[in-house]
Amino acid sequence: MANRRILIINKFQFGYHTDYLFFCKYLSTEYDLGYVCMDYNLKRIDLPEVKIDYVSRSGLKILRSLKYFEKIIESIRSGSYDLILIYYFNSCSFLKLLFPSERFLLDIRTSAIKKSSVKRFLWNLKLRLEVKLFSNVTVLSHSLAEKIGLKNNQYHLLPLGAEEISKDVKTFSQINLLYVGSFLKRNIHETIEGLARFYNEFSEKIIISYTIIGFGTDDDIRLIREAIHNNHLQGVVGFIGQVPYTELKGYFDKANVGVSYVPVTEYFDCQPATKTFEYIMSGIFCLATDTTENRKVITADNGILCKDNPTSFYNALTQLYLKKDSLNDQSIRNSLDSYKWENIVNNNFKKYLNKILDD
Repeated sequence: MANRRILIINKFQFGYHTDYLFFCKYLSTEYDLGYVCMDYNLKRIDLPEVKIDYVSRSGLKILRSLKYFEKIIESIRSGSYDLILIYYFNSCSFLKLLFPSERFLLDIRTSAIKKSSVKRFLWNLKLRLEVKLFSNVTVLSHSLAEKIGLKNNQYHLLPLGAEEISKDVKTFSQINLLYVGSFLKRNIHETIEGLARFYNEFSEKIIISYTIIGFGTDDDIRLIREAIHNNHLQGVVGFIGQVPYTELKGYFDKANVGVSYVPVTEYFDCQPATKTFEYIMSGIFCLATDTTENRKVITADNGILCKDNPTSFYNALTQLYLKKDSLNDQSIRNSLDSYKWENIVNNNFKKYLNKILDD
């Protein structure tokens, strides 16, 4: 019997949205997958089992969007897919209107994270209206579903997962901090300011390093570089920039403390942080900001919660220093074992997909 066919629509370049990289990895054993994404001119990551179509981002924004819709429409018409999985993007409901007889699944991983309350309201309002057109919906967390007005019987929970990126045994005789993720609206420069105070007090007692990996606007990057320079931490803090997921292992091998610095705001509060899970599953102790979602996974065994300001980050580092001798990397790993992507896809997502496909 031939595998059933799923078309995945996600604007992120393939391999740079961790959730979907692992959806594809574990779904491809049972389904034939197509994937339509934008080409951000990043290093291409391939899975042989996935047919990937890239759409150029050259030209005006409106033209890019039209080209993207054109490629999606072409793929739907020519592919004979059993299901079309859409990672939510603005105006994606037009596809449902254009192809009313097709079977769709809408996946929502985030609400608006814009600083402007007006822009957040408008973006979330559009999301609330568009989601009503889809009968099959997956959502990252119950708090996110509540935020966008979905009742329990209107969505399926598809939680965040992670992989064990590093299997190396972790010791805590020195502090090797690692941040991996977006810089957008994250204020990562504040962690450097908090580290500077800690370094000035503890550098003669313990070896300290901090590696920062990710992407953001020119302003985000400028603030990080200025914080390194102004605090004279050029030999302590290494700013790497963007690194593909497939090349992160070496950084995770070296690190023993992960930084999950999500601003404590209304619009970030219901967003689980991928790296919180990935650090912990790799035996890396996690310094995480005190959001609703981080509180659900951070325990005394695997991390410390802090506020989103330099002083609180300094205090978290001080607490870490005082308890470092009691930390155990295996206890850290075991605390989130049920959140492995393989378990989530095989025991949750595949069952839901088959339910939709068998209807």
